[in-house]
Amino acid sequence: DLPDATILSVSCTGELAISIDYRFAGGFIARGTLARVPLSGGAPRELIEEVQEADWTPDGTQLAIVREVGGRNRLELPAGHVLFETPGWISRARVSPQGDAVAFLHHPLPGDDGGDVMIVDRDGNPRNLSSGWISAGGLAWRPDGEEVWFSAAPAGNAAGLYAVNLSGACRLLGRVTGTLALHDVSRDGHPLVTHIAGRIRTLGLPPGATEERDHSWLDWSRARALSADGTRLLFDETGEGAGARYGVYLRKTDGSPAIR
Repeated sequence: DLPDATILSVSCTGELAISIDYRFAGGFIARGTLARVPLSGGAPRELIEEVQEADWTPDGTQLAIVREVGGRNRLELPAGHVLFETPGWISRARVSPQGDAVAFLHHPLPGDDGGDVMIVDRDGNPRNLSSGWISAGGLAWRPDGEEVWFSAAPAGNAAGLYAVNLSGACRLLGRVTGTLALHDVSRDGHPLVTHIAGRIRTLGLPPGATEERDHSWLDWSRARALSADGTRLLFDETGEGAGARYGVYLRKTDGSPAIR
């Protein structure tokens, strides 16, 4: 009997933190109304609107949340108590197994998933454990709380699986062809990941054409602008093909080769 919802976190006591009306809000961010509901069923109790993420503390009594207030992204634990805020955005906030800190990905630029692996203690003292990742999209604590595991790419977008300890020493756990996205780590230390092998294509119907054409160039072709007469396409490549730091291209819609 639940409304359309997304699960954000499950507590040790069997209670769900869910997001009702969870929707894409731009960039990599989605938001909805945070609610809690027993796993055994019942009506959800709505708590806070426009929440991006939530994670239970180990004892299941409080929730760490991520939301935007006054144009700044905030990490709060409990709700209302700000531990970290940024003009960028925050993702994958996860409370430590001991409940004394929160690990998260800090993305300094809105709309870009590059960033740093950080932790912040309950007094609001942040620490950067690993920085400079051009793409980062998954994070979880090792069960003993001695390491933070995360999926990220130092260049391009083919993310591998890494671990960083609380002193900032980083090690590679594994990589595959394509991209790994970390979701969680089991109690016996097995990571739960998604293996992603995706492409982005740009399609269009140029002037005078009767059939749609594929205007893609490399592996991650995202249309950005079209000239007024429809004969030139401006796009970027942010996958592997354009190299470590992206590329911007101009291509005629008649099928001519793209110019970087």
